[in-house]
Amino acid sequence: MRFLPVVFLAACLATSAQAQSQAQIKDPFRIATKESMAASNAAAVSNIRMSALREFALTKGLAAGRLQSFTDAHQYFEANKRVFDTTYQVDHLYMQPRKRKYSKDLTGKESSRMENDPGFKGFLIQPPIVLIGEDLMQISNDGQKKESSKVRYGLAANAQFVSAPIYWHSFFVSPEDLLSQSPADDPLLQPRVEAERASMLNFYKVGYQEGQAQALSEVNTRITTLTTMITGMMFGRTLMEKNILEEPQISTQYIPVSGNKTLLTLDTSAATISVPAGFQLDPSKYKAIIHQANPFAKQ
Repeated sequence: MRFLPVVFLAACLATSAQAQSQAQIKDPFRIATKESMAASNAAAVSNIRMSALREFALTKGLAAGRLQSFTDAHQYFEANKRVFDTTYQVDHLYMQPRKRKYSKDLTGKESSRMENDPGFKGFLIQPPIVLIGEDLMQISNDGQKKESSKVRYGLAANAQFVSAPIYWHSFFVSPEDLLSQSPADDPLLQPRVEAERASMLNFYKVGYQEGQAQALSEVNTRITTLTTMITGMMFGRTLMEKNILEEPQISTQYIPVSGNKTLLTLDTSAATISVPAGFQLDPSKYKAIIHQANPFAKQ
C-alpha cells in the first residue's frame, strides 16, 4: 500500500475544507437602522459608565484596605515598642571614619590598629552586609566538576555613609503608609440607582480585601528584609574584627573655603570611602577568636 505524501495530503485537506467553508459562509452584516444604532449607543454608554464605576470602587476599596492594614500594624508595633526596640537595636553596629594608627612597644616591635577619627564623630558608616551560606555543593553545567564548601561569605551591600541608623518602626510602616491614598470623590462617579450602588459596594469590598492583603504582605517583606540586613551587618562587623573582611579605607579632608562667585561654603569636613570593604584572601592574617567560658555562669 502506498501512502500519499504528507504535503500533498495536507494540501488536499485544506482545499476540501476551504470549499466546504465557502459553501457554508453567510453574510453576517446587515444595514444598520436607527433603532439598532440607538440601542448600540445606549449599551456602549452604559458599559463605559459601569467600567468607570467599577474602577473607582476598586481603587477606593484598595486604598482603604491598605490604610486600615498599615494602621493596624502601626498600632501593634506601638503597643510592643519596647520589645522591638530591643530586637532591632542597630546603633552599635554603625561606624564612624577610622584611621590606622601605628605604634611600637618597648622592644621596638611595630603594630597597628584602627581607631576612630575624632574629627568626624557626626559621620555614620553603615557596615558591609554579609550573607553566609553553609555546606554548599555545586556541580558544573557539564557535570565534569563538583565542589563542596563548608561556608561561603558574600557581600550583599558594601559599606556606605548614611544620615542616621535604620529605625525599625519607620522601616516597617512609613509615615506615607498612614496617609490616605484614596481617590477624590467625583459626583459623576456616584451611583444613580440601587443596582449601581450594590455593584460598586461589591467591588469596593473586593478592593478592600486586596488592599489589606497587599499591605500585610509588604510589612512582612520589610520585616524579613530588615532582619536580613541587621544579621548581615553583624556578620560584617564580626568578619572585620577577625581581619577576614578588610575595613573600608576612608580619606578625610578639611576644606576651609570653597565655592564660586555665586556660592560660598565655609568650614567643610569631607570624608570619602576611597577603598571599599573587601575579603582578605590571605588566611595567615586572620585573627583567631578564642571562646572562653563565662566565669559568672552557674556550674
